Amino acid sequence: MFFSLGRQCIRSTRCSRQYSTSVASKGTAHTKGSIWAEDAWLPPLVYHPQSHGIPAATLHFRSHHPDLLNLFTYLAVRTASALTIPVSRPVYLPTQRTLWTVPRGPFAHKKSQENFDRKVHKRAIKAWDAHPETIGVWIHYLETYHVGGVGLRAIRWERAPVGFGKARLNGLAGQLEAIRRTTARGRVAALGEEIVQTEARAGVSSLESLQ
Repeated sequence: MFFSLGRQCIRSTRCSRQYSTSVASKGTAHTKGSIWAEDAWLPPLVYHPQSHGIPAATLHFRSHHPDLLNLFTYLAVRTASALTIPVSRPVYLPTQRTLWTVPRGPFAHKKSQENFDRKVHKRAIKAWDAHPETIGVWIHYLETYHVGGVGLRAIRWERAPVGFGKARLNGLAGQLEAIRRTTARGRVAALGEEIVQTEARAGVSSLESLQ
């Protein structure tokens, strides 16, 4: 589930300064202050290649603050790189904008209007070819050390072994049968079956005695 994003109404002005989101690579210059710039004390950011291309998880991020959103996606990519999880670069999703137009005042300024808007910035990261336990550790780490003001939703895919559906169906059939026998109608049906079996055994025994 999404964490609480809070409410923020701002005037329709341009965002002042935003961090550069270019991914660091060798021999590439980065803007000063970019969170994606390689630091000397950090290991290089590595995007591990996919081995089979099997989807493992998809993370959705959303926030009103682009700087905090970029910081959290950077943390997610860094953590996936340390856990050797093949992930994609952060995908920029369409920004959701909500606009309000209200009167400036109830009396003297009632004929003039003022505009307010709220923007929700979104990002997405996909992961492939990772063990479900590794994905669970990754998501648990992000939920534990999440950045305030950023919402996170995780969609995970888990593979079931062959024959899982049949075993599950047999288990459900046994549960349904147990539930049926606990109801009044089920008890009556069970009593009827018991009477039929008793009468059948009695008939067989009487035939054997006549022979």
